Amino acid sequence: MYNEYSSPALTNVTFHNNFATDGGGISSQDDSIFWLTNVTFSANGANNNGGGLHTSNGSSPLLNNVTFFENNAANYGGGMYSDDSEPYLNNVTFTQNYAYISGGGMYNSYSNAVLTDISFAGNSADSGGGLFNHFSVPELSKITFLGNSASSGGGVYNLDSIPSITNVTFTGNSSSVGGGMYNNDSSPTLKNVTFHGNSASTLGGGMFSVSSHPMVINSVFWENTPNQITDGAASTISINYSVIQGGYFGAGNSSADPKLQPLASNGGFTQTHALGAGSSAIDTGDPTSCALMDQRGYLRPIDGDGDGLAVCDVGAYEADFSGFRLFLPLTLK
Repeated sequence: MYNEYSSPALTNVTFHNNFATDGGGISSQDDSIFWLTNVTFSANGANNNGGGLHTSNGSSPLLNNVTFFENNAANYGGGMYSDDSEPYLNNVTFTQNYAYISGGGMYNSYSNAVLTDISFAGNSADSGGGLFNHFSVPELSKITFLGNSASSGGGVYNLDSIPSITNVTFTGNSSSVGGGMYNNDSSPTLKNVTFHGNSASTLGGGMFSVSSHPMVINSVFWENTPNQITDGAASTISINYSVIQGGYFGAGNSSADPKLQPLASNGGFTQTHALGAGSSAIDTGDPTSCALMDQRGYLRPIDGDGDGLAVCDVGAYEADFSGFRLFLPLTLK
């Protein structure tokens, strides 16, 4: 399918085993605004960019309940490629997509994408196994990056970008450098993010930064190997009210065990790591910088330690042992 200056709406459609130079399933450009609902892209390929979906030149797609599975691109964006666009994605899965160069799951270039309730699992590329951001200012919330791989930036690679990352879990991603995230000349803001069990063969099992200035608050870095965070050349990292294995300088930081539970479906669209009883992450976040909900869409803050004072938890999961939870509407972040 090819869109130009058009506004199609597709519901209950499958694109399977198609091939093109750009956009194996769909190529859309020149100010097209289109809607995809209950759509699957599987086993499509592109000789250039966007194995499943390619958008460019002001084309802005709105995706809801969309699956990208085993698509591939010879260059960028195995599942989806977005250039000079403002895509909105909700309830979308990227699974086992591949790009030879960058962005195994998704590639954003000069695109201010909004991603909510997204799963990136088992995608791969040379850089940015799950997601690659280039000169972009994306908003990422309620997302799990699971088992993605790359030579650099197993989960996410940020290049000259300023992403906002809230209530996101990085788990089991791998690379040579920056197992969970690689920042290059970028300044991401991370709030209530969990990095657990990511790995790098050299530096930055959780996160690696070079010429970058990440700001991290209310987040967990635990059991990433060989280390949690690497601050490379010309980088400064601000980390406060976070739990970091081995410790890290900053206000309110802790090195005590957060007692992360195995990744599971604990509610919401994506899988999360629950907090066990006695976790150092419970009620120890910065109350002035607390996200309104956790990754599952449940209200924050909750009095998780039973002391009568509700304080935001650290990480993507807000613990509550009372058995009563209030779900926050999707429109609030």
